[in-house]
Amino acid sequence: MDFNSITITKGSEPIYIQLFNSLRQSILMNELLEGTKLPPIRELSKTLKINNITVINAYKLLEREGLLEKKIGSGSYVKCRNLRKEITKMDFTGRDSNIDSFPLEEINDSIMQTLKNDGLDTFKYEESQGFSGLQNSLVNYFDYYNIETRKEYIQIVSGGQQALDIISKALIDFGDTVITETPTYQGAINSFTSREARIVNISLEQDGIDLWELETKIQVRKPSFLYIMPFNQKPTGITYSRNKKINLLKLASKYNFYIIEDDLGSELSLGENSETLKSLDDNDRVIYIKSFSPLFMPGLRLGCIIPPESLFLKIQNIKETTDIATPGLIQRGFTHYLNKNRWKEYYQLTSLNIRKKREKTRDILLGDFKNIVTFIDSSQSHIFWIKLQKGSGKTLNELTKKMGVEIIPGETMGKEYSNYFMLNIKSIPLENIEAGLKILKESIETIYSI
Repeated sequence: MDFNSITITKGSEPIYIQLFNSLRQSILMNELLEGTKLPPIRELSKTLKINNITVINAYKLLEREGLLEKKIGSGSYVKCRNLRKEITKMDFTGRDSNIDSFPLEEINDSIMQTLKNDGLDTFKYEESQGFSGLQNSLVNYFDYYNIETRKEYIQIVSGGQQALDIISKALIDFGDTVITETPTYQGAINSFTSREARIVNISLEQDGIDLWELETKIQVRKPSFLYIMPFNQKPTGITYSRNKKINLLKLASKYNFYIIEDDLGSELSLGENSETLKSLDDNDRVIYIKSFSPLFMPGLRLGCIIPPESLFLKIQNIKETTDIATPGLIQRGFTHYLNKNRWKEYYQLTSLNIRKKREKTRDILLGDFKNIVTFIDSSQSHIFWIKLQKGSGKTLNELTKKMGVEIIPGETMGKEYSNYFMLNIKSIPLENIEAGLKILKESIETIYSI
């Protein structure tokens, strides 16, 4: 290998990571063979016009990954290992389905039965409000969770993000104030700021948003609405207490503002506190968003909005101008599945699996990680929000991905959270958690040692 050919770009990712990646790739592609002696630190730093510490750190990463062997008095040598065969992908992002319990056969059967029963009607445009059969099924579904509504006030949408975009268009004018938790979902912030809203952040406590801080800021400037995630709040994993929900609704009535409730898995709540704000709302203050994509079909976007009756027509009109209607096959297939009434079993099994994974993850974090990170220990969530002593979540993710482990850097929630990262254990098999966390711990220690 010609070491002069290594390209280093200043201003992108850390230079030592670039050098590590370049050398690692050359080893895996057999450009650097077993036993090849790597250039001395000073020689390579001079060749690439970088400092000695950069080369030392890159070599440390190669050694930690088992691709470099130091021989005292002799130098550093390539130690080959075909990682492409050894690495098992371990996903701590939660982007995929609940693979332990996902009802693949039933979803497949529902789609096939829909095509058989509805034929060409499956591919026609549905009403902009949504497929009537799905609206009827959702009335029964939500009734199980004590959310009373009528089919004419359920707006079907293509996932939670579209719901946020539609509500933003309906309620935000230039310069309006929107209040959010902090940290929060960046996709929501992007929707609000695209309408040139002024964002006001409120701190989170262990049981939900800080009500004193919220009321203080409302008195200064009334918001168009408050956006919150009362269950499994991203990225902290916090679930609101019942008392906080009730007092929050009182504030909404007192100061006459709406609350957007983004329901991220109340069905899978690991505690007894599973009541939604919508189910407690007697004054029509809550705009309820439910996305079924994370629970059933991440790639097939499907969700709904249940707004106050006074806002429904406005939201329906905006949905129609956005994309006419949500695809009929997805709506009809999901209707068929709901009507089989097997979703309760799925939720129970999924909750059981998540509880096992959460307990295992928590035990390891409290044990092996107790002196290297801090985290919010929410007893009701599959999400862990973790703070590094130094370094960034982005750099950590770059290291762990090389070993098959993917996390969510805190930077995705805002630059001020660069020293955080999020673990979402929903998608990872129980048997992979220990190995994945071991790699994570080694990667954190690598960052700390640099």
